[in-house]
Amino acid sequence: MTVYYRGPCLRITHEMIEIRHPRNRRYSIDEVVAVYEQSAKVNGTSTRSVPVRVYGTGGSGVVAIIVAVDWHAADHLPTVGIVLLGAAYALCIALACLRPKRREHQVWVTTRHGARVCLHRTTDGLEHGKVRRALVRAIENRDDCR
Repeated sequence: MTVYYRGPCLRITHEMIEIRHPRNRRYSIDEVVAVYEQSAKVNGTSTRSVPVRVYGTGGSGVVAIIVAVDWHAADHLPTVGIVLLGAAYALCIALACLRPKRREHQVWVTTRHGARVCLHRTTDGLEHGKVRRALVRAIENRDDCR
Protein backbone atom coordinates (compact mmCIF):
# COMPACT_ATOMS: atom_id res chain seq x y z
CA MET A 1 0.00 0.00 0.00
CA THR A 2 1.41 3.36 -1.03
CA VAL A 3 0.93 6.07 1.61
CA TYR A 4 1.03 9.58 0.17
CA TYR A 5 0.33 11.48 3.39
CA ARG A 6 0.20 10.40 7.02
CA GLY A 7 -0.69 12.92 9.70
CA PRO A 8 -2.41 12.93 13.07
CA CYS A 9 -5.85 13.58 11.58
CA LEU A 10 -5.61 12.36 8.00
CA ARG A 11 -4.08 9.53 5.96
CA ILE A 12 -4.09 9.38 2.16
CA THR A 13 -3.14 6.16 0.38
CA HIS A 14 -3.52 4.93 -3.20
CA GLU A 15 -6.83 3.29 -2.22
CA MET A 16 -8.51 5.49 0.35
CA ILE A 17 -8.71 8.68 2.34
CA GLU A 18 -9.04 8.15 6.09
CA ILE A 19 -10.12 11.05 8.26
CA ARG A 20 -9.61 10.57 12.00
CA HIS A 21 -10.85 13.90 13.29
CA PRO A 22 -13.57 15.00 14.26
CA ARG A 23 -14.93 11.50 13.64
CA ASN A 24 -13.53 8.49 11.81
CA ARG A 25 -14.54 8.37 8.15
CA ARG A 26 -13.16 6.60 5.11
CA TYR A 27 -13.60 7.40 1.44
CA SER A 28 -12.33 5.42 -1.50
CA ILE A 29 -10.16 7.32 -3.97
CA ASP A 30 -12.54 6.03 -6.66
CA GLU A 31 -15.39 8.01 -5.02
CA VAL A 32 -13.62 11.37 -5.38
CA VAL A 33 -15.08 13.44 -8.20
CA ALA A 34 -13.64 16.89 -7.57
CA VAL A 35 -10.99 18.48 -5.35
CA TYR A 36 -10.92 22.12 -4.41
CA GLU A 37 -9.45 24.35 -1.76
CA GLN A 38 -10.46 27.42 0.13
CA SER A 39 -8.40 30.00 1.95
CA ALA A 40 -9.57 32.62 4.39
CA LYS A 41 -7.88 35.05 6.71
CA VAL A 42 -8.09 34.18 10.38
CA ASN A 43 -8.44 37.02 12.85
CA GLY A 44 -5.29 37.01 14.96
CA THR A 45 -5.66 40.05 17.20
CA SER A 46 -5.72 38.31 20.57
CA THR A 47 -3.15 36.45 22.57
CA ARG A 48 -3.39 33.08 24.23
CA SER A 49 -2.03 34.34 27.52
CA VAL A 50 -4.63 35.86 29.83
CA PRO A 51 -2.05 37.25 32.33
CA VAL A 52 -0.33 39.17 29.53
CA ARG A 53 -3.63 40.85 28.64
CA VAL A 54 -4.45 41.55 32.31
CA TYR A 55 -1.03 43.04 33.09
CA GLY A 56 -1.06 45.00 29.86
CA THR A 57 -4.42 46.54 30.67
CA GLY A 58 -3.36 47.22 34.25
CA GLY A 59 -0.10 48.81 33.15
CA SER A 60 -1.90 51.04 30.68
CA GLY A 61 -4.32 52.05 33.43
CA VAL A 62 -1.44 52.96 35.78
CA VAL A 63 0.18 55.07 33.07
CA ALA A 64 -3.12 56.86 32.42
CA ILE A 65 -3.58 57.60 36.14
CA ILE A 66 -0.03 58.93 36.50
CA VAL A 67 -0.44 61.16 33.48
CA ALA A 68 -3.83 62.44 34.68
CA VAL A 69 -2.66 63.18 38.23
CA ASP A 70 0.80 64.59 37.53
CA TRP A 71 0.27 66.24 34.18
CA HIS A 72 0.83 69.67 35.65
CA ALA A 73 4.19 68.45 36.99
CA ALA A 74 5.39 67.19 33.62
CA ASP A 75 8.39 69.51 33.76
CA HIS A 76 9.83 67.38 36.60
CA LEU A 77 12.32 64.84 35.32
CA PRO A 78 11.23 61.87 37.53
CA THR A 79 7.60 62.23 36.46
CA VAL A 80 8.53 62.38 32.77
CA GLY A 81 10.75 59.31 33.22
CA ILE A 82 7.96 57.36 34.91
CA VAL A 83 5.48 58.34 32.20
CA LEU A 84 7.89 57.34 29.42
CA LEU A 85 8.73 54.05 31.16
CA GLY A 86 5.05 53.28 31.66
CA ALA A 87 4.25 54.17 28.06
CA ALA A 88 7.04 51.89 26.83
CA TYR A 89 5.68 49.11 29.07
CA ALA A 90 2.15 49.54 27.75
CA LEU A 91 3.41 49.59 24.15
CA CYS A 92 5.43 46.40 24.63
CA ILE A 93 2.47 44.60 26.18
CA ALA A 94 0.16 45.80 23.41
CA LEU A 95 2.58 44.54 20.75
CA ALA A 96 2.93 41.21 22.58
CA CYS A 97 -0.85 40.81 22.55
CA LEU A 98 -1.09 41.25 18.80
CA ARG A 99 -0.56 38.34 16.46
CA PRO A 100 -0.37 38.69 12.72
CA LYS A 101 -3.36 37.61 10.69
CA ARG A 102 -2.95 34.10 9.39
CA ARG A 103 -4.51 32.34 6.49
CA GLU A 104 -6.54 29.19 7.09
CA HIS A 105 -6.33 26.64 4.28
CA GLN A 106 -8.95 23.98 3.65
CA VAL A 107 -8.94 21.02 1.26
CA TRP A 108 -12.39 19.82 0.18
CA VAL A 109 -13.51 16.95 -2.02
CA THR A 110 -16.81 16.11 -3.65
CA THR A 111 -17.74 12.43 -3.76
CA ARG A 112 -19.75 10.79 -6.52
CA HIS A 113 -22.69 10.66 -4.10
CA GLY A 114 -22.67 14.48 -4.04
CA ALA A 115 -21.30 14.89 -0.52
CA ARG A 116 -18.90 17.75 0.10
CA VAL A 117 -16.27 16.75 2.64
CA CYS A 118 -13.63 18.92 4.31
CA LEU A 119 -10.56 16.70 4.42
CA HIS A 120 -8.12 19.02 6.08
CA ARG A 121 -8.01 22.43 7.71
CA THR A 122 -4.82 24.16 8.84
CA THR A 123 -3.05 27.50 9.10
CA ASP A 124 0.29 25.92 8.17
CA GLY A 125 0.89 26.51 4.48
CA LEU A 126 3.54 23.77 4.21
CA GLU A 127 1.28 21.12 5.67
CA HIS A 128 -1.56 22.28 3.41
CA GLY A 129 0.68 21.85 0.39
CA LYS A 130 1.64 18.33 1.45
CA VAL A 131 -2.00 17.28 1.82
CA ARG A 132 -3.03 18.82 -1.47
CA ARG A 133 -0.11 17.24 -3.33
CA ALA A 134 -0.77 13.81 -1.75
CA LEU A 135 -4.38 13.97 -2.87
CA VAL A 136 -3.39 14.95 -6.41
CA ARG A 137 -0.86 12.09 -6.56
CA ALA A 138 -3.44 9.58 -5.31
CA ILE A 139 -5.94 10.70 -7.97
CA GLU A 140 -3.27 10.65 -10.69
CA ASN A 141 -2.36 7.12 -9.62
CA ARG A 142 -6.04 6.13 -9.84
CA ASP A 143 -6.33 7.59 -13.34
CA ASP A 144 -3.13 5.85 -14.51
CA CYS A 145 -4.38 2.46 -13.31
CA ARG A 146 -7.62 2.70 -15.27
